[in-house]
Amino acid sequence: MKNAFKSVKSELKKLLTKDIMVYFVLLQIIGLFFIASIYVNRVGNAYPVTVVDQENNSISRMIISYLDSSPELKVTLVSHTLEVAMNEMKAGRTNAVVFIPKGFYSKALKKKLPHVKIFVDSRNLIVANSVFTGLKKTIGTLLVGSKLKMMQKYFPVPDRLIKIIPIKLSGKPIGNAELDYFHFMLIMYFIMIIQQSLLVGSSLGLARESEFCTLKSSITNAGGHIKYLLYRLMAIMTIQSVLLILSSYIFYGVLGIHSQNLLWSMVYLFMFSVATTSFSQFLGLFFSKRIHVLQILVFISIPSLLASGYIYPHENFPDSLRYFSYLLPSTPILNSFPRLTTLSGSVPYLWHYMFHLISLSIFYFIISILFLKTKSSNSFSLLKKKMKTVFCQPKA
Repeated sequence: MKNAFKSVKSELKKLLTKDIMVYFVLLQIIGLFFIASIYVNRVGNAYPVTVVDQENNSISRMIISYLDSSPELKVTLVSHTLEVAMNEMKAGRTNAVVFIPKGFYSKALKKKLPHVKIFVDSRNLIVANSVFTGLKKTIGTLLVGSKLKMMQKYFPVPDRLIKIIPIKLSGKPIGNAELDYFHFMLIMYFIMIIQQSLLVGSSLGLARESEFCTLKSSITNAGGHIKYLLYRLMAIMTIQSVLLILSSYIFYGVLGIHSQNLLWSMVYLFMFSVATTSFSQFLGLFFSKRIHVLQILVFISIPSLLASGYIYPHENFPDSLRYFSYLLPSTPILNSFPRLTTLSGSVPYLWHYMFHLISLSIFYFIISILFLKTKSSNSFSLLKKKMKTVFCQPKA
């Protein structure tokens, strides 16, 4: 026990050196504060909207009034031609065009379906979603208000309720307007920052030992390959546990994310950190210089994000890529964490993701041990020489 405490303490000192701490510690805290400064307002306000009013009567003016009263929208121009409105969008002066066609009110009187067309500039996905959501809420409020007025007028004559005609609303080209892209983006950034800091920080530590020829002595001092990797994992998770508390405070406190399963969210984040650390220890054994870590691992976040199925569904992946994605710790966490934060009572349905994280932790820990032992064996001396092995003799 005394040797274990001494070894963990020694690994902690190595991890808190200046070059490693920048990536391992500061990246998580500074990165999250940077995100918080961008997204702290969460919802944008007063996005400019242009209305094409070809109806030009009290009903269309009421629609314009409803749109302008929405907190997300501001009607900056009312035009009578679609061409003028679309030119406003092309020039970047408006984020959406609401087209009210001629005959809108007469169709409603004839019990036909009125049709309001919405064109949304989707070059900025978050803005487009906010605008389209605001438009849908506004038109929906108008529809409910219209129904209530007609019910007040015709109640209690049931057969007159057929006069209540809904408004057909179509939008282009945003898909699901109910999706909260603020929540979507924040979860993605949060997980990727944790992953990147652990991958780079942990791998840098192993590469640093290789570069300064201290890895073999560290293994000997720890009492073997298994104990060395275990004590190193414990040291990293000691620091990461503190960082998870701080980063979670930023995520849930500063950014105002309301988690429906806060305790379990923390448990999943901890297990994700363990799996990522085990993965990083395996990757770190391939590097003999710190610069190689920075040249390669900084590009892992985007591919792992795309492979996780968080942005593009797994069902549409080629089989080979989908099976490969199961080897990445980002896959189970990005598929479970959003549901943990948004859906109350979802924990019993997400156990397979927890088992996935535990399995990856054990898998990468075991193959790291085997790889470490293989590289140190005499039978692979030629291979070690060709690969510029991490085992070397320090210069006198």
